[in-house]
Amino acid sequence: MPPAAGHLLRLGDRRYDLTGRVLVVGVLDPAPESPGAPGGVDTIDAVLRRGEALVAEGADVLDVGGTEGRLPAVEALIARLDVPVAVETSDARVLAAAGDAGAVLARDLSGFADPGYLPAAARAGITVVVTHPPGAGPGDGAGLLAAVAAFLSDGGVQAQAAGVAGDRIAVDPGLGLGMSPARSALLLRESDRLARLGYPLMLSDAAFAGGLVGRDPGGRRSAALAAVAYGVAHGCRMVRARDVAGTVRVVRMIEQILAAGERRCQTGGRFRSLR
Repeated sequence: MPPAAGHLLRLGDRRYDLTGRVLVVGVLDPAPESPGAPGGVDTIDAVLRRGEALVAEGADVLDVGGTEGRLPAVEALIARLDVPVAVETSDARVLAAAGDAGAVLARDLSGFADPGYLPAAARAGITVVVTHPPGAGPGDGAGLLAAVAAFLSDGGVQAQAAGVAGDRIAVDPGLGLGMSPARSALLLRESDRLARLGYPLMLSDAAFAGGLVGRDPGGRRSAALAAVAYGVAHGCRMVRARDVAGTVRVVRMIEQILAAGERRCQTGGRFRSLR
């Protein structure tokens, strides 16, 4: 089956057909001894160890965050591990430096407020994630969905006008970014519609779902994985995750279920042997 619109994605020199595949983006949080914690630093060795662990758990992409001080980590990961590396930044200067370091994917939470951002991405061949900024904007229900969908669609058009190739654009409705769990759940429910915008759809933070079920850590983790399962079943083709091992298990299971449904359609309603 040929890939549908929005199911092709390039990351650097890698080309992905996401018709039946989902990319798990493992988030490399700063180590506990990072500058944000008393008395320590986020060492390259710690980043490499964590990156190796996430790849072993099944991460397809590693996300190191966006501060300029972490760019050496990008270079180290690329030298050590054969996986694409992503950053999160709204600064064109940092984006260009990240591209020089080898990053191939970038998420911007500002709505491309820096006018040099998209041209810098185009020059570097970096894939961009059009992300709805923190806060879901006005309205609920259909109004909320329409506002977010319009923002993502306009961002994709803006990126292509700046020279970013269509298969180097993904979209992210920003679930959990400054919006309530209930509003995030509403947008998750409409993943099918957002996936039809013509770009791969990213689920960037399923942890919002934990806010719907209380404070029990086990329940919050199960809720987040349930959100991942729903999102993938309804069109999400990239999932950012801190719980990479759990996310990979859920994603691969849903891929198999969707593939079984496709095989059933292709055989006139009868399943072929999976052996």
